[in-house]
Amino acid sequence: MHEDDQMSEFQGAISPLLKKLEQNQDQQTRETKEVEMPFICLGKSGDKYVYYSRMSDSRMELKPSEHSKLSLLALASEVWWTEKLGEKWSATDAADYCFGQQGRKHYSPDKIRGVGFWKEKSAIIYNAGDRCFTIENGKIIETSNIREEGTIYQRSESLPHPETIPMSDEEGQAIVDYLNSFAWREEMGGLLLSGFLAQGITAGFIDTRAHVWINAPAGTGKTFLVSRLKDLLGNYSLSFTGGTSEAGIRQKIGSGARLVLLDEMEAANQDKHSRQKVEKIMSLVRRATDGETSIIGSKESVPIEFRARSSFLLLSIGNSLQRTADKSRFINLHIRPNKGLESLKKRDDAANKLAGISPGKLIARMMSLASVMETNANLIQKKLSAHPALAGRRAELLGNILAGAYALTRAGIISEPEIDAYTAAMNTGSLDENQETDAERCLREILESRVVGNSETVGQAILSNLHADFASERQDAKKLLDGIGISVYRPQGGCGSSQMLFISAQNKLLSNILRDTDWANCWGDVLRNHPEANWLSEKRVRNSKRKGVVIPIEAVKSLLEFDLSTESQDGDIKET
Repeated sequence: MHEDDQMSEFQGAISPLLKKLEQNQDQQTRETKEVEMPFICLGKSGDKYVYYSRMSDSRMELKPSEHSKLSLLALASEVWWTEKLGEKWSATDAADYCFGQQGRKHYSPDKIRGVGFWKEKSAIIYNAGDRCFTIENGKIIETSNIREEGTIYQRSESLPHPETIPMSDEEGQAIVDYLNSFAWREEMGGLLLSGFLAQGITAGFIDTRAHVWINAPAGTGKTFLVSRLKDLLGNYSLSFTGGTSEAGIRQKIGSGARLVLLDEMEAANQDKHSRQKVEKIMSLVRRATDGETSIIGSKESVPIEFRARSSFLLLSIGNSLQRTADKSRFINLHIRPNKGLESLKKRDDAANKLAGISPGKLIARMMSLASVMETNANLIQKKLSAHPALAGRRAELLGNILAGAYALTRAGIISEPEIDAYTAAMNTGSLDENQETDAERCLREILESRVVGNSETVGQAILSNLHADFASERQDAKKLLDGIGISVYRPQGGCGSSQMLFISAQNKLLSNILRDTDWANCWGDVLRNHPEANWLSEKRVRNSKRKGVVIPIEAVKSLLEFDLSTESQDGDIKET
């Protein structure tokens, strides 16, 4: 064959390959440019467009009329807009570009996540503030803070980075031994607290998280315990005292999932204001258990969604857990006073063995075993559920804690004999606090929820309806309750203590309140199982007849006895 013919045949054969390569390069260029955009359009929230600015690593919300040139330059530089839209670009041109990029996307607060451990398509992401890490082929590697799934891991202060060599089994056992050196009233007190620490580190990765309340009178070593825990966790934990407000804690947590230490959480024998302050914090802790979304007011009267996904460790001298609802969320542990110099020496010896354990080594181990912990928690939960006192939520929370304790000292899937050993060793008599029934949980959820656009909870509105000083306040509360199908009344011939609470079985607003729960479409049937409930086939609410459940006010008194309002938001909430 002639040389020219050979060249022509070669070019004809390779031409489709070259064209395909050019197409791929063009696609990669377009994708690179898209990744390098100085801002990301996150969707619309109400009447505002939401953006994530790479320049400031922060979220921005702009109404259509607020897309001024100054605001647009906060999203991208003059040079970038000029390259994108031409030298004579205007604010109108740039706003139109932004609106086109937003499309019909609806903004979700979950698109931006703070520091902590997170699940991304079953993979683990650790946002350490200045960097993000994941696991690939069994190794911890650095990864982008902007994910293909559309999630953005927000930059913030630097948390401990996972070290190359994770904490060993022996070092994990040293943590357990140190915590066991305290004089716990509960047989497995040290083990449960160690498991809680492991679970607390991975709190954002799991769906349901437990909390621990430690009662430690003077002379028990509480101060040393808190100090050692802070050393182990570094600034991965957030530490507060009981004087901190709920709003302050909430702001510090932000969109993250760090472990929270709350010391000096005394509520008993204090004035009403102090007790209310503690109760507001407790309301935050309750919602963190399942990661429930709260609607928080702001000084601009714009509702803000907040979702807590932290585990809380509370410490106090006395026992401040009063509600049944709290007893089902917390593991309540008690430390006895020291038993002489020998016990103190034993504790000091155990503490010395913690010296080589850095927060980075501990976090590396938890990263490596987070998925295994989740599997083990499910296995342990199934076993614990067979115990009548531990069924339901209690088994789920204890499953997470025991799986965490196991992960500190052993890797891999827990065996059946090992689960049996945990179950046998647990003195359930000290942990089987009264468990809420499904009906009681449903009722509590209703009473502690807020109607969108109102700062009061449903429970507060009931109290206002009953006891407000002014008739106008009582009337406003009644109007609010009527709107969600709830009323307070006294049956004919009833005395002052026979007031009843009626909850309609069908109401659109009430269904909206419960939309993210298991009871969104069946709360009426569930509440019928409440031990004090009766079914009412006809009750007039707002000039219309309704059917629903009626419960004596006395039966829900424990759910109404605290003021659950949030802290005044004036100057208290900051957008991030």
